[in-house]
Amino acid sequence: KDPTTSAKPPVLIKGIASDDTKSIFFIITPFVYLNSIIKDFVLSAKKSKVEIMSTKTLHLYEAEILYYGKDILDSYGMNKEKELMQHGLTSVYQHSINVAYLALKIDATFHLNSQRSTLVRGCLLHDYFLYDWHDHPFGRYTHGFKHPYRALENASNDFILNENEKNMILRHMFPLTPIPPKTREGIILCLADKIAATIEFFMRKHPFKDWNF
Repeated sequence: KDPTTSAKPPVLIKGIASDDTKSIFFIITPFVYLNSIIKDFVLSAKKSKVEIMSTKTLHLYEAEILYYGKDILDSYGMNKEKELMQHGLTSVYQHSINVAYLALKIDATFHLNSQRSTLVRGCLLHDYFLYDWHDHPFGRYTHGFKHPYRALENASNDFILNENEKNMILRHMFPLTPIPPKTREGIILCLADKIAATIEFFMRKHPFKDWNF
């Protein structure tokens, strides 16, 4: 049974109106988790890999990513990402899957009850810009601001996206881009992307598993 059939609709985060306590907890606790992950990374900096998840957890999330994102993983564009570097020695392909894993971990850890299919697909496509930003004209200076628009355009051309997934892709660079994501899935992606990028940038060897679906 597809778990998304009984999932609650995405919750808009435009204020703290419905339940102040839960909303504040939801906003603050992921940043506590982010601090914990980065602290663990610093303590493990001399190791060849950063152990973010147990083997059992990896297998569980791997199955979930395959279930919800196989069409994306098998696409020409996603395979092109294997040739494009993102942070350190991490390709855009590897980074996108790293982000999906961490997003699933954050969602499960804090019992956020996100729409898991939307979470996975938005994470896999958040950097679907399909160019080498290191060599792109003025890429180093404007890439961070402009690539969400290119990623959304490419993803919309290649896949059928729901409104939540579109917003996730477009707003994942907050606060570099000033408008925040509107849903819990978008906020989870935003956090997972920052965690993965920090670890990948400072850990020049592959800090996560080498995914090859």
